[in-house]
Amino acid sequence: MDLRQYLFVPIRRYKEVIAVMLIFLALSIYFTSIQKTVYPVTMFYTISLEDSQETTDFKYSNFYAEHSSLEFSRTVSGWFDDPSFEAQTFIDSNINKDEEMTFVKKLFGFFKAKRVERQNIQVSFDTYEDAKSHKLADTLTKVLKGRLSEYNKQSNSHYQVALTSKWVEKKEASILMSVTISILMGLLIGVLLMYLYEYFAGKISTTYQAEEIFENECVEQSCKCSYPTSYLKKFVKLEKINSVLCVGFSPKRKISEIKESLSFPLDIDKLDESKKTLVVVRLGCSKSEDLKKISKLINKGNREFVVLS
Repeated sequence: MDLRQYLFVPIRRYKEVIAVMLIFLALSIYFTSIQKTVYPVTMFYTISLEDSQETTDFKYSNFYAEHSSLEFSRTVSGWFDDPSFEAQTFIDSNINKDEEMTFVKKLFGFFKAKRVERQNIQVSFDTYEDAKSHKLADTLTKVLKGRLSEYNKQSNSHYQVALTSKWVEKKEASILMSVTISILMGLLIGVLLMYLYEYFAGKISTTYQAEEIFENECVEQSCKCSYPTSYLKKFVKLEKINSVLCVGFSPKRKISEIKESLSFPLDIDKLDESKKTLVVVRLGCSKSEDLKKISKLINKGNREFVVLS
């Protein structure tokens, strides 16, 4: 029963959940409307070692050349994280770097490089203009070959870019996708916030919490969240209840069979502690702190309670 009542929390607070979802939806539509068209670029480079070894016995050179290229591709992939390498690419292409940089790119770098299967390196980036994407891609290849040539001179090596490929596409903001994601995220965050709210606000979320505080079982659990219920009227009449004390909400209607319908803590001065009182606990509204005060205020023998979910 407790698990079912916990699952009922977002349903009980559906208005708040919908409000959070609508906020996410509005923000998503706004940011999608101002988002620019992006041109993602994917570059592939294959690094190889020019074979210069001659042997009359076994042809070991191809094996070592391939293994060397495999290891050296790790070194080359690290060059794209070098700020001077990035800056040189923008300078040689005559493109203003600040116009293309976003907060995320400043944080993680403009070029994203990773080694893909042996000697291959994949480099990706994006710009806001098709012409700039092509220009940066071509300049990037030239800067890479230039640094590779300089490395060969300094280390007396023979590495080279054996193969290269370029792929540029156009990526427009999808309103449908943004709306779908924002709705799902809004609902998820909204539900999570409602659970956190009831927990940190000290709200009663399950019948077990109330029973634990009052050290007694409730006489009724109503799923209609209505006050007063037909069973409640009957119970009040049979048990000769003097007053009904509502915790966490104000009663909209009174029960004709009893003298007073009170709201805690506003009407606490009207409560007759010596006579039997029915405490009405509404899940999601009543606070555990209030129930603890009532348990000390009214003796166990003079109180009964019901739960409205």
